[in-house]
Amino acid sequence: MLSKKTPLFLFYGAVLVSILGLLKLYHDFHVPFTRTGLKNILGFYAFLIVLMIALLRLILSHLVKKTATRFLIWTLFCALMVSLVIAETGLRLFAKNATYTESQSGFYLSKIHNEEDTLNIIYPSYRPVLETSEFSYPRIANSDGFRDLPFVPNMDSSKTLIQTYGDSFTEGDGTCMDSSYPSALRHILAADGRNNILIQNMGICGNDPGFYEIQLRNRGLKQHPQLLVMTYSSFDFTFDFFCRGGLSRFGTYPMIGLQYPRWEILYAYSYIFRLIVKAVSDRDPSTYFMNAASVLKRQNELKSEWNKVFVRLNDMAKRHKIKIFLIKKPEGSEVINRQYMYDFSFFEKELDTLSQIRRYDLLPYYLETEQWNEKNTGSYYWKKDGHHNSKGYAVMAKGVFKGLKEAYPEIFH
Repeated sequence: MLSKKTPLFLFYGAVLVSILGLLKLYHDFHVPFTRTGLKNILGFYAFLIVLMIALLRLILSHLVKKTATRFLIWTLFCALMVSLVIAETGLRLFAKNATYTESQSGFYLSKIHNEEDTLNIIYPSYRPVLETSEFSYPRIANSDGFRDLPFVPNMDSSKTLIQTYGDSFTEGDGTCMDSSYPSALRHILAADGRNNILIQNMGICGNDPGFYEIQLRNRGLKQHPQLLVMTYSSFDFTFDFFCRGGLSRFGTYPMIGLQYPRWEILYAYSYIFRLIVKAVSDRDPSTYFMNAASVLKRQNELKSEWNKVFVRLNDMAKRHKIKIFLIKKPEGSEVINRQYMYDFSFFEKELDTLSQIRRYDLLPYYLETEQWNEKNTGSYYWKKDGHHNSKGYAVMAKGVFKGLKEAYPEIFH
């Protein structure tokens, strides 16, 4: 027989186990690249509900003696729990205030959870697939860690090796390896009889220009390239670079960038909490839990760091007698709006003083040459994901090819 104290002892145990479980989830949430998926969410709510039930049972046993009052409190508590569960489930089903990774891949990923070097190559531990609700393509890396054909160092002075650096739009997220823009560019060159021009795709999903120097130094130079094609975009500066910071990001391990508030874990686990944050706070989750003034201040502080990235790349290219072709890449929404969401004049004025860098803007090419507009632009992108489909990457390659011929006619003589 259990003693009269046994039930309370069990509830004390439930409180302890629940607290330890929640602390474990809190710890795991802050491990770099932790994905908060369905298993984590179910665990969070299970621990939370058990904790609340146990605490309520202990409080009532000490403070409330009347059975009728206890019954009323338990009834109200159960009604509240059921209402919250229904509300949370409904918000999740309709994806109200869902983040990009949640809508595409079904998990929450804090943007600050990046380790040093993780975006330089495709590591063996990465999932060998690029997958969303709209597509699934293999992500198999070559021996150098990139989604491309095997790399062969260029030892033939009669040939020009072009390396492409960039993010998911360069790696080719949203299509197979053979339809990425560098692969499509390779096909265009072959069809044009340019067998003396070689292509190596060094794009990595999630990259930003802050990683280009370390990629070039550790991976690219040993292949003996003559020309580097690098991309940049509004998203690079206002999101990736904004979160990670400048080259100082490499001063710590793991890499420490913009720090989100400690209550971000509640935002990750609860859609109801997201509605509360949106209603009572000016710290907008879509702008890194910062208000508009703080966002503007950080952007202005990072402008010199952004410029420094390309000054250093220019210096490295000059030492190794390499040219850099810098491509300004628009997002689909920017094509539709016919303008970029961020003004890069602070950067592009300095670019014109760097001897090894020439630049090219894809937006005029899309609008004027390809005649993209509000009605047809969507056919070149995945509707939900936002990356190019194979059709879009083919056009991107045509634009880069046109830019290369204009900027470096000596290669195409």
